[in-house]
Amino acid sequence: MEELKRLKAQLMQVQQKQSANRLTDRNIVEIVNKLVGNYSLELVFTLSGKEYLTPKRLEQEIEQEVKKHGRINLIDMPGILNVGVEQIEKHAIIVADKTSDVEFINGQLIANNYLDMIAQEINETLEETGQLPLSDLTYKYSLPMQYLKDRIEARIGTIIYGHFKQNNVLFTDVYVQRHLAKLRGFLRGCEKPTELKNFDQSLVPNQVKDLISNKEIAGSYQNGTFTPSVYLDNIKKEIEDFFALNSYLPYDFVKKIMNITSTPALKNWINKEIGGGIHLENSYAKSEFIEKLRGEVKEALEQHSLINVNTDLNLPTCIEQEDLESLVEEGNTVAGYYICNENCIKKALDLFKNKISLTAEETKSNAKGKKSGTPTIPKQEILNTLAKARFQNADEEFLESLSEILYPKISRLIVEQFEQRSQTADLDSPSIVQEINYLMVCCKSLGGLSKKYTNLKPLKAHLTKTIVNKVFNQLLEIQLKNQGFGSISVNSNNRQAMIERLPEYLREILNKLVAKMSSKDPEGFIAELLDNIKDIPVVSVKQVDKKTERLITHKIKQDLKSRLDECLNENKYGEIVYFAMKLKIANFFAIDVPFEDWALRILTEIYEVTIGNDEAVQCFRFIIDNFKNEDPEMHERIENMLRDIRSQLSG
Repeated sequence: MEELKRLKAQLMQVQQKQSANRLTDRNIVEIVNKLVGNYSLELVFTLSGKEYLTPKRLEQEIEQEVKKHGRINLIDMPGILNVGVEQIEKHAIIVADKTSDVEFINGQLIANNYLDMIAQEINETLEETGQLPLSDLTYKYSLPMQYLKDRIEARIGTIIYGHFKQNNVLFTDVYVQRHLAKLRGFLRGCEKPTELKNFDQSLVPNQVKDLISNKEIAGSYQNGTFTPSVYLDNIKKEIEDFFALNSYLPYDFVKKIMNITSTPALKNWINKEIGGGIHLENSYAKSEFIEKLRGEVKEALEQHSLINVNTDLNLPTCIEQEDLESLVEEGNTVAGYYICNENCIKKALDLFKNKISLTAEETKSNAKGKKSGTPTIPKQEILNTLAKARFQNADEEFLESLSEILYPKISRLIVEQFEQRSQTADLDSPSIVQEINYLMVCCKSLGGLSKKYTNLKPLKAHLTKTIVNKVFNQLLEIQLKNQGFGSISVNSNNRQAMIERLPEYLREILNKLVAKMSSKDPEGFIAELLDNIKDIPVVSVKQVDKKTERLITHKIKQDLKSRLDECLNENKYGEIVYFAMKLKIANFFAIDVPFEDWALRILTEIYEVTIGNDEAVQCFRFIIDNFKNEDPEMHERIENMLRDIRSQLSG
């Protein structure tokens, strides 16, 4: 530093001498560069190149400018300070950090006095209008919304006399109270549903709810509309009177006068306020009204095998086609707006007796010749036959609906005749029956095991992934072939697309089975399959009997013994434990699990709750934990343990 002072003194002496000894600009530049390089002197170059500034001086000038103008954009300062924008931005940030009353935001410096000034402007405007949306202020002052809101809130109570409500709107207390009083008076005078469009929408929802909760007004508010209780009471009485007089209530009627658009909400209101009836497709009806209609349908079908509900019955217009199923007794069939009894269906099937017999015979012949047969009659042919016979002199709409109903019935009749004529089938149904029987035995075991062991979820997931998946794919392949699509290999990727090819009644059944698979419910899959097997062509399955169950269990145990003997001879320790535990457990339950770590541990737990915590369990646990160990001493120890319990391994 002493040397620097000495150089400065020398420089001053030189400058005070006559002009003959004056330094040139170039000399000055060289001296300054020398000082910068040797003494780490930090300087800021001006745009003109004729002046230098220290950072401190630049920061002072920046602070002076922002306090002078209140708010200044950095891109405007180079022309004022004769310094590049990069240096200005760098030191502007420093100024904002050091100075409590200056902020740097979005390339601008803003002083507190500027914010106080706009706060005064906002307060003056607020006193005139009563409310100001923050979005308008953001646009007016070109500042970020949250930044402006924070600065306004900091000045509420000192410069600005108001407060924010929801939706970022600034209000005065006087405006809010005046609006509340005006709204209260208006609502008390309402006698019917009224939209509150002429009020401040940022205040209306909360103020109306507060008035209702404080019991200052009586009514309800929904979707911008206030409905007074007096109107609701009158409407409810009108609806009750209609229901009492007619015994039914059309949804459209209630929706219109109650201004309810959602059907679920409408049903909830009817259940709560009306009650005493049954929900139909588009109406609500008393039980006695439904029984009366059923009696009319029954009486009409006793006189005629086919009736048109539009012309033969005096039904209310609110009774839809979907409601007819609830009006007919078992054995009667709904086809569009027609209802027919069993006798009508039988007469229709009689038209196809010869065709059913011929199709069954052709299917049998094709099976012998190993050709793909389709044991059914196309829907269009069924429709054409009904139309040609002028069945019941009914219109085309009924015949189309009837052909849909007859199609599965005719398909089943063809299959039944085909099975009666031939002991062999083109479709490999015996294989799938065996798989289903095995699956039923496994599911029955899961049911019994659940009384002793609760961790069945992994077992069900594995059973679904393997056996259930295989059974479903085989079943779908059989149905595709039965419908004339030939031999198609079904997998998880094309399964849904293949289902869509089948008739609607089959799609519905198979999609229910898919739902059981998706929920990993093998027992539910079997139950759903047995419930619908009568409607599935070709495949014939029934609940497994005791004899079949014993045969399957015996085969499982024989296979396990054979595999266990092979593993004992080859010293496959993990497999020995796996097959030994399955063999012992097979005396009680048929458990289908893979040879994997998780399955081995579950088998051990099942073994323990089924057989008991005997010496073999301890051995099995030790082997499961160590059979992958390559240490010869470990192998020798395992062999000794197996030798000690060898007599217990074969069950």
